[in-house]
Amino acid sequence: MIPDVEPQTTSIASQENTQTADIPPKSERPAEISKKPTSSFRADRQKSAPVASQPDRSLLEFPPALINLVESNRAALMILFVMTTLALLATGFSSWMMSDSVPSAYARSASGRIPKHWTDSATKEQITQRYLAADKDYRMGELYLTRDRYSEALILFEDALAVRPDHLQALYRAGYCRLNIKDYAGARVSLEKALTINPTYRHANLLLARIAAAQQDARRAENHFKRELALDKDPAIAVEYANFLQDSGREKEAKAIISQYQALYPDRILVLSQKPVSSENKEQRQ
Repeated sequence: MIPDVEPQTTSIASQENTQTADIPPKSERPAEISKKPTSSFRADRQKSAPVASQPDRSLLEFPPALINLVESNRAALMILFVMTTLALLATGFSSWMMSDSVPSAYARSASGRIPKHWTDSATKEQITQRYLAADKDYRMGELYLTRDRYSEALILFEDALAVRPDHLQALYRAGYCRLNIKDYAGARVSLEKALTINPTYRHANLLLARIAAAQQDARRAENHFKRELALDKDPAIAVEYANFLQDSGREKEAKAIISQYQALYPDRILVLSQKPVSSENKEQRQ
């Protein structure tokens, strides 16, 4: 048998009220605990910035009266600024022009010492672009002459003469190269042109004397020997001239020249070269 149970008529709301009533109320913390105490340690560590490090804003601010004055006269101040700038530019430009047109006393005195053009210390010729271009070929030709390469050197000397036909050293060297390659006619033309430019040019007459001797022109060779010795009494040229006279059958004159130059140069020994023994004398001696 089912026991008699009384139905519970309590509602859900009443049950919730009973549950909440059973839970004990939370104890409230006292007000002293909820408030956090202020840390005196942090307050002590905070330091105020020194007065000197704080920017003085009063220095950066202009007086209102000055600002109003500038604002009210802005156009007039702009015109004044432009006129002042133009006046300064005009003054500087005029002083620059005057300094260029009217040199100072020191500049006038120094201008007399500055040469108008540069000259070669050896040839006393004015150095120009044409001079430098010809001189370059001439120097290259001199290098070929150190190896006795006369044909290559002659080409370079001719190139120098194509730029400057009056290049005195190139004319002399061209005659020297032509003499060594047996071009006697061309050598004479170059050397005579060099003497036309400078009649006292050293050794040009000596080369002409050698050309004349090679062509069996004794009279012309003797004249050129004498002209060369008149320019400079070189004992080496005197010995060459004496040997030429000896080869021409004028041994007495050759010895007289040797004696003359031996007296002028006593510290040197000047002798005539030995005559080559002819084939007939060789056969007789054998």
